[in-house]
Amino acid sequence: MTNLSKTISFFLPNFNCGGVQRLVLNLSYSLSQQKNQIDLVLIRSVGSFMSQIPPSVNLVDLKKPRLRQAIQVLGQYLREKNPDALFSFMSYNDPISVLAKSLYHVKTKIILGLHSDLSQQKTPPFLQHPLAHLGLTPDQPKLLMQWFYPWANAVVAPSYGVANNLAQMAKFPLEKIRVIYNPVITPEIFEKQQQMIQHPWFEIDQPPVILGVGRLIPHKDFFTLIRAFAKVKEQISCRLVILGEGEMRRELEKLVQALNLTHDVDLLGFTDNPYAYMKQAKVFVLSSNCEGFGNVLVEAMTCGTPVVSTDCHSGPREILNHGKYGHLVPVGDAGKMAQAIVEVLTGNSKKFDINWLNQFTLDTVTQKYIDLLN
Repeated sequence: MTNLSKTISFFLPNFNCGGVQRLVLNLSYSLSQQKNQIDLVLIRSVGSFMSQIPPSVNLVDLKKPRLRQAIQVLGQYLREKNPDALFSFMSYNDPISVLAKSLYHVKTKIILGLHSDLSQQKTPPFLQHPLAHLGLTPDQPKLLMQWFYPWANAVVAPSYGVANNLAQMAKFPLEKIRVIYNPVITPEIFEKQQQMIQHPWFEIDQPPVILGVGRLIPHKDFFTLIRAFAKVKEQISCRLVILGEGEMRRELEKLVQALNLTHDVDLLGFTDNPYAYMKQAKVFVLSSNCEGFGNVLVEAMTCGTPVVSTDCHSGPREILNHGKYGHLVPVGDAGKMAQAIVEVLTGNSKKFDINWLNQFTLDTVTQKYIDLLN
């Protein structure tokens, strides 16, 4: 792998549990191992992934400035440190990155990346900012993208679906968007999946466990997974475990109670080792109504677990090779999801070629980012 020996910065709002944070965590580690200086620049130095930042990565805390202050503080950082490149992977940080470079006249390459499918995410009206309809807010940044993306040195997307969506929203040439899959498969997965699980449902001779992993937020749609599980349980003795924490916990618990599933569904909260659960589960299910990529599908497949996923825009179909390596079901369809889960539990899972997963390894993806920087 080519050695860059560069200073590379990653700019994020925080380091909470999320796909983008996991991407940055993995890339930071891999690039720092090649003697590159890595700065993790956070608007707020908080989040459940803070404890996992490698010692080789330098943490820069901007201490929660407002928008105008963030531009100033980031610009001062860029002028002082003058990194070779700054990656911004979240839409609400992108304008700050572009403006900071422009106003402070630095040579740092700004690389923007949209890692979610904004066209499919629906923000409830009561949560929307008054300027949302103008495309001037983080949840609806259409106009902001059209203004600022042309000023980036490079634009990255984690899937071809996101690239197409980004090109349409930002009116940005599709051929100028570099698609680089997320670096999901790391040595850590192989180590952690071997750890023991201290949970009675995973002991020998227990009913099979269906697993879901993700933040308890609307677009992960664990409601459909729970309803599908209720239908599966009518046919097969089984249990459901969901790993993750978030704002929808109470509503999900209410649904579990309403369906009389309190003894068969366990919302275990966040864990820094979901891989041991993936290894022991009989089927992994992604129930999202939209995804930028779908890291957890790759993680489950790496653990050797059959998968069922919604055919949501835009990552799962690409990861599962158009359904060849896992069951794809319509978004929000608990009945079809239940049928697919039953198929797997009765021995009709879809096998996948282990070589297919090579494109999602940390080494492969890191080299693609090195090529981009060069």
